[in-house]
Amino acid sequence: MRIPKKALREKSLTKEKLISGDSSHETWLVRYIENNELKSGFFKKLEPDGHFPELLAKMSVATSSFKASFQGSRSAKEYLVFDGDDDNDDNNNDKIVGILSGALKDFKSFNFAYQEKPVDGSEKEQVIPSKQTLIENNTMEILFGRLFLGDDDPHPHNLGLKGDIDFDMFWYWFVIYMKGTRPGIALPKNRVNLTVLDYERFPCVKDSTPYHWPTYTHPGQESITSVLPDVVQKPILSATLPSVLPKVYAAPDQFASLAADPIAQEQKVMAALKILLTYQPEVLQKRLIDLFDDLTLNYTSLPPLVRAKYEEEFPHLCNEKTNKSSFVNFMMSMYQQHYDNLYRVVVFYMGCENNGFGVPLLGTSSELYKKPSFYKNIAKWLRNENDTTYANEPENQANLNALKNRYHQVWRDSYTLKLKALRDDAINLTSAICKLATKNGKIEKPVSKEISDDSLISALQLFGSLENISVNAELCVDEETLLYKALMLLVDFTNKFQQTIKNYYEKKCDDLTDVDNHNFVRQLEQLCGDYEYELMENLAQATTPANEFVRIIRELKQCVQQANFKVHLLTTDEQMRNVHTSIDKEVLPLTHAKVIKQYKEAFFQWVDYLPAETFNQYIFDIINKKYAPNMQLLSMRKRAQPVKDYVLKSTESNSNKLAYILGSSNDDEGALNTEIVRELTPIMLQTNYMPSVISANKDGRFEQNITIFVKAVASFARGENDRGGQRRENEFIHLYSDKGIELFFETMYEWVGTLPPYKRVTLNAQKNRLTLLVDEALKKYEAKLRFSFIWSASRKEEITTCFRDKNSRMALALTFIAGSDTSTASQHLFIDIVNEIKQDLLKNPGLKKNPGYNLINSFSESENKDFYFERLKTCSVTEKMSHYMEIKPKVTKLSDEAEFTLV
Repeated sequence: MRIPKKALREKSLTKEKLISGDSSHETWLVRYIENNELKSGFFKKLEPDGHFPELLAKMSVATSSFKASFQGSRSAKEYLVFDGDDDNDDNNNDKIVGILSGALKDFKSFNFAYQEKPVDGSEKEQVIPSKQTLIENNTMEILFGRLFLGDDDPHPHNLGLKGDIDFDMFWYWFVIYMKGTRPGIALPKNRVNLTVLDYERFPCVKDSTPYHWPTYTHPGQESITSVLPDVVQKPILSATLPSVLPKVYAAPDQFASLAADPIAQEQKVMAALKILLTYQPEVLQKRLIDLFDDLTLNYTSLPPLVRAKYEEEFPHLCNEKTNKSSFVNFMMSMYQQHYDNLYRVVVFYMGCENNGFGVPLLGTSSELYKKPSFYKNIAKWLRNENDTTYANEPENQANLNALKNRYHQVWRDSYTLKLKALRDDAINLTSAICKLATKNGKIEKPVSKEISDDSLISALQLFGSLENISVNAELCVDEETLLYKALMLLVDFTNKFQQTIKNYYEKKCDDLTDVDNHNFVRQLEQLCGDYEYELMENLAQATTPANEFVRIIRELKQCVQQANFKVHLLTTDEQMRNVHTSIDKEVLPLTHAKVIKQYKEAFFQWVDYLPAETFNQYIFDIINKKYAPNMQLLSMRKRAQPVKDYVLKSTESNSNKLAYILGSSNDDEGALNTEIVRELTPIMLQTNYMPSVISANKDGRFEQNITIFVKAVASFARGENDRGGQRRENEFIHLYSDKGIELFFETMYEWVGTLPPYKRVTLNAQKNRLTLLVDEALKKYEAKLRFSFIWSASRKEEITTCFRDKNSRMALALTFIAGSDTSTASQHLFIDIVNEIKQDLLKNPGLKKNPGYNLINSFSESENKDFYFERLKTCSVTEKMSHYMEIKPKVTKLSDEAEFTLV
């Protein structure tokens, strides 16, 4: 049988001694010959029915190849080992029996805590390194590589200053069932999970929760499950477990201190960029083929129970079809998932004032702009790899032109969120002017993906639709007015802005050229020049819209100035040392009125750029996992199901749905409102740069002041008056907003006014619609009154007389006002009118296009009646209708003639 090009036969290995130590499977120190050179390594024998089956062995070898692409000789090389003989034609003898892990040159692993500390200072620094030694040896690169590929086992003996070894617990979200779960340890998510928080705090990770990690005081620090709350559990475990559990780091504080060191943080960025820029799928695939040839996935080689578990947990990865598919293709798809996750976190990173350890971090676009050496050093390293490691393998050498193209793509994409924010601001400004210049005018906002969306594989997806916007509404201003001209200019400006973005971002990585970037920069410069003066003239400089446009233009100009790729490649770090990368933004106290105003406006604008299904899923997850995660809480928290039902059936905009949910709470700072703000704020901040809030969200001050922000968004959702008594201008029309309540009652009174007037008659057959409606409501009212234990005089005569003597609108309003706060007569009449209107809507669905009728159609007696009962007599519309006068014919003699009087 022909084994893979870079595989070995077990008989070619000279076993020297059996290793007893950290490994859970049989491991031998061996000698072997590679490229006519005698080398040493470790032969790890397969355990087909244990914790080291064939599939895991293959994945470990593939991992070593991936790591070599960005870590080079600092990562151990691994190869498959087969039994049999090259001269034997019996294919059945050629089976994988283990893997060979080459020994790293001068590798010395870190110490466990219980190991004796070396007396010699330099020797101690090798095994229990200080922060300075870790930085000098760029240990951040090694740690970041382990995190990137999801390692759960970076204990001290797997790492050293020279590099790292042992890769059979990488891709832990997938391999866990082969390795076997750890008792008392929470299961990882069954997908890639590198987060922005972990990237900022690195190496002090929290979301990734590996079992072993250099900054942990004991293994399982972030993943040991307990019935105790964290504030109780962690102090107890931290005091006891370091002396009980094996494989504890000797000086985790030195690793943790890297999070607070600017140089270490720069090394982290370099490590991430090295992974991103050296990615060349064709080259990686060729190298894997040398290691595996045409081997298949063959997950069915796993023990039956384990195999069944994989089919259950990963049906898209482990099925009859994939089992016979190429293992190389399987690993390439696995790597692509991790790469895409890293790309989303790093390339679109916006920066922070404080990473939680006192270090301000630049956004990636600014980081690249300030440090041209990142790319130059990576190019130098890759060139050296070609000249040394792959000198005799030209087919496996990296393509330096492809490296430049990949950097151009990363460079371009790092500006995505800046450009998207400015594009969104331009649309929002156009929409605001549209409302002033048209009747019910609205600019549709493009739906885009979130950075955390696993399906996001292109920066272009973050923009959503880049199709032209337009105004499709009746104008309420003359075409010669400045307002109309400003609206048309803003539409043109936004459309040209979007088209320029589209032309550049549609280019694939392999097709990007310096000319593409030059054209992009030149077109944006021209856009600013063509529209700046004329728009400012037509907006009138003293207005809020004019100030907003000036800000957009100013930030766009700066973005254009920085985005020139050709100029960037010719600059040095020294030249960029004192260059500002952003327009200084005022950092105000968290609870400052300006911060709260910016927050609540951004909160509602942000959700409108989400796909409806994404927004809905956020709300469902918050309810299911935070608000009512178990039956006990579900029984206590009554809003869970009604909110879910509303979200499922609603066809409104995301912002209106959010406003309804927040505004419908009886308590502004109730549990669901608080969880929504708590959970959605970090996601919103990934694409909205608010320094005060971002900083407070990291150090805990936002949580301490969360009730202020919850109340602010709930009040904003209802459109309540501000402290000055002025009405807030927002577009929320729902059953709990001030606008929605007014519109609901206005529509109801208008409908009642269209009915023939009330007539006091006995026979139902002679009653008109309003008479039947009022009499039936009063009939229910009196029936209930007879069974009441508290005596109360009937209001029937009072109400029927009012309807007979007054016009319908006035009579209804006076009925509501005259009733007590708990008047069941008013309540029965209100509910019957609403239900009668709904019957009309069933017969004529077109009426739902009217916002008022649409609100009435969405009214739920079980969910909304109490809220509306409280407002029957206090609503401003009811007060207005109580004085309503209409011209109504009044017959004064038995003839066809009528006398018209005010009634």
